[in-house]
Amino acid sequence: VPEGLEEIQNDILSCAQCGNCVARCPVYRATGDETFSARGKLLTIRRALENKGLELSKVLPLYFCLHCGRCDEDCQVQLKHKKLFDQLEKYLSRSIDFPIRQVTQFIEEVERSPEFYRFLDVIRTGFDQKIREPRQTFPKYRVLIDEEYCLHCGTCVDACMYSVRKRNESDPRQVVISDEALCRGCGACLERCPQIAKGIPATSVELHPSYLEMSDPYWNSEVVSRIDLEATTGKIPVSGTGQGDPHRGLGNDGIRFGHFHIVGPAQNLLYESSEDAIAVQLGRRPKYLSFHDGKLETEPPRLIGLKTPILLDRMPMDGGELLFESMLQAVQSVGTRLTLSLEEFERYGSRIGGRIQSTILHLTSPETRQFLAGRNWPGILKNGLPELVEIEVDGASESNGLRGLFPEPTRLCAFIKVKKEDIDSELRPAAAFQKRLDSFFGSPFDLLCLHSDYDPERGFYPTTDAVPAVHRFLVARKLRHRFSILASGGIRSAADAQKTVQRGANGLKIDWPILLTADPMARQEYLKGEALRILYDAASLGKRIAGLIRVWNIQIIEVLGASGFKDIKKTVGEENRLLIFDDLEERVYDIFKSKDRLERNRRCNEARINREGKGYGWQYGELKELIEPTESPHRF
Repeated sequence: VPEGLEEIQNDILSCAQCGNCVARCPVYRATGDETFSARGKLLTIRRALENKGLELSKVLPLYFCLHCGRCDEDCQVQLKHKKLFDQLEKYLSRSIDFPIRQVTQFIEEVERSPEFYRFLDVIRTGFDQKIREPRQTFPKYRVLIDEEYCLHCGTCVDACMYSVRKRNESDPRQVVISDEALCRGCGACLERCPQIAKGIPATSVELHPSYLEMSDPYWNSEVVSRIDLEATTGKIPVSGTGQGDPHRGLGNDGIRFGHFHIVGPAQNLLYESSEDAIAVQLGRRPKYLSFHDGKLETEPPRLIGLKTPILLDRMPMDGGELLFESMLQAVQSVGTRLTLSLEEFERYGSRIGGRIQSTILHLTSPETRQFLAGRNWPGILKNGLPELVEIEVDGASESNGLRGLFPEPTRLCAFIKVKKEDIDSELRPAAAFQKRLDSFFGSPFDLLCLHSDYDPERGFYPTTDAVPAVHRFLVARKLRHRFSILASGGIRSAADAQKTVQRGANGLKIDWPILLTADPMARQEYLKGEALRILYDAASLGKRIAGLIRVWNIQIIEVLGASGFKDIKKTVGEENRLLIFDDLEERVYDIFKSKDRLERNRRCNEARINREGKGYGWQYGELKELIEPTESPHRF
């Protein structure tokens, strides 16, 4: 017995040559050649052992096998053919190379055979056009193949149109997973698998463990997956069934746009709109214009023009120079601003160079007091400051000497940290918060940035309630023109962005969507205290960030078109075009449960019956007599 075949000699000689394996072999059914069956292979090896030699022409059939294991099922002597043939190929590999070309041709011949699929009771689509589009940077689904049960028939390869499965390039007899990240969980492979049809777990598709790890209650797996999809493909995540926003939930999830997804107007605005549709102007506006002798006396407004309402906030995690350069490239590309701390200006000053007007300087309260006390501006800031400077305000506005610290063209933004106790249940600023807002009226600030951190008790960011509360407060004081409002914290999608604008914000700042674009596991790494793992170079990441913002811009334009607007600036504060479910529930509860409301309605109904009688109400002639003429509202 040749060295290397001792272990399988007894198996080779013990074959009863009954032919049960021939009837079970799909390769025999496809080719009609019995030398490709288990009995034919064992007979070839037995004769080679007897003759002490093997003809080269009879070597190739030994490789023509799918390793499906069906020959084991009805074997009278219970041979384990897969293990036996693996040992045989290992022995042959000592003297000959694996015949990859011939095996590939063999697989193609088998897959072309109608008899092969008829025997397995499966249908081949024959659809050779595959979609290989990297929609995600991480796998949402885990695709597994159990080698013990898989027939390697290739039915799943044919069924999968997303190129998740393929024939192994080094051994085409095997079916392997090409790229799990391409899987969309359609289940076509499971539906077509002949083993699954018999209840045999040859393959499975399940949610990936890394996807399940994205268990943050707010920045959950669905949010991360959508952001990653938008940044990767630059496409809008629609399913053809209209808006995909949640119908119920906390924060912005409890708000719907007050229209159905009207496709025509939305698409028309996409084709007809210019860059001005979502362009915003931030800063102080005059309440009215004054003229004298035909000349405008009102001072020019202190405004900063941006091509999008989306600005980049300071990042909660340090991504180093790579993330900084990517963000700076992105904001220049889409026409917005990047917020940087004083420490980041000092660290990256040489990298900023002439791009300083694409940035926003953020100063803490201690840093502001230091500069008021005489501290010199560092590095690049000595030559000039950004157009917009953001200053943290702890309590009431401390504006003494603040205007003189900055050049006249500089716009100042008050950075206000909002807590849940600052806004009451009626969405009004609490008394203490009202005093803080009152202190800004005489200050040099042109913008108010409302920032908050995630509130685990309420399940969303207080910014969601602070924006409409501050907007209404300023409107009531007839000072809405005095400030632009920026919303910071909790913006997860384009829908969140437009809802925030319609609740009173002029612009909004995003942070976590940018980090999740760079690293889908950023939130989990942040909670564990780990460092950010950026997956791209600066140029690629810059394109991803810019792509995310552009996708959000397009979605905002669609909402504008469906709402009948052509300019996002006209939607600021348009809360009446939103369906806020908490408000609706409160109104419905009052109608049916409130004793005061029920008694009021009863009295109103009684009064109407007394006026109109118990019949069918007033006749048209009676109503006509009740009409009283009035003066025109426009009297010139």
